[in-house]
Amino acid sequence: MNWSVLHNDNTQTLYCWFPGWSFKASVFEQLYRDIPATHLGISYPATGELIEFAQQSAQELVQFIQTSQSTTSFKNVIFIGWSLGGAIAVHCAQAFQQLSDMPISLMTLATGERFLQEADISDPSISESGMEPETFAAFSASLEKFPTKTAKRFLGLCTQHADNARELMRALANHQLSDEAILIHSLNWLNYQALPALQAQQLHGYSEQDGFNPRQLSPAFYCDEKSHVFFLTETGNSKVLQALRQLEAQISGSSVWR
Repeated sequence: MNWSVLHNDNTQTLYCWFPGWSFKASVFEQLYRDIPATHLGISYPATGELIEFAQQSAQELVQFIQTSQSTTSFKNVIFIGWSLGGAIAVHCAQAFQQLSDMPISLMTLATGERFLQEADISDPSISESGMEPETFAAFSASLEKFPTKTAKRFLGLCTQHADNARELMRALANHQLSDEAILIHSLNWLNYQALPALQAQQLHGYSEQDGFNPRQLSPAFYCDEKSHVFFLTETGNSKVLQALRQLEAQISGSSVWR
């Protein structure tokens, strides 16, 4: 089972959380603890392909909903992913739509249409977005040799440009994975192809400045905070919760939480 229950308020809305590379779904705790709903978090494997994993996770999600019918009658599902998690959330939501007619919505945080740059795109504003392939290759080689040290270095990359970078690094470290096989395997998933368009209500959140320079998806909303992990700041947390209320109201017709 790729999913685990993070929190359960037995409401009719189901939230599905997808963390960024090297992190557990508990990294979202500041958000989901303030949202009355049933919350599931995804766990990443040490084998398999990204899209296959997303499809399998969608199938498991349908099974979870079916087995929960005796206690909870879910009416809608909200997929929310950060960075790599946003890319997986897109594919999982798309697969879920092929299996269920339940209304869904999607939010991504600091997710690029692609994670790596593409040199063969003529538009400089697009081709220069994302991480340079050479930088990614060097990071991958470092992870193979020094997985623990390199994973910790990633904390610094995520918090780059933040006013409270050290505080954020400490917060992130509490949720970082230690399984080297998962870290090495899932890193390859960051070289994903351009994300497909999803036919659903959606919002994509970005910070004022992000060291990974993601190629932005639309429709977008923005936070004045800086860094790849802006949602862990007080301002970013508030902005994301506000956007989630908007999404939930759109999908359900009303929002029952404040």
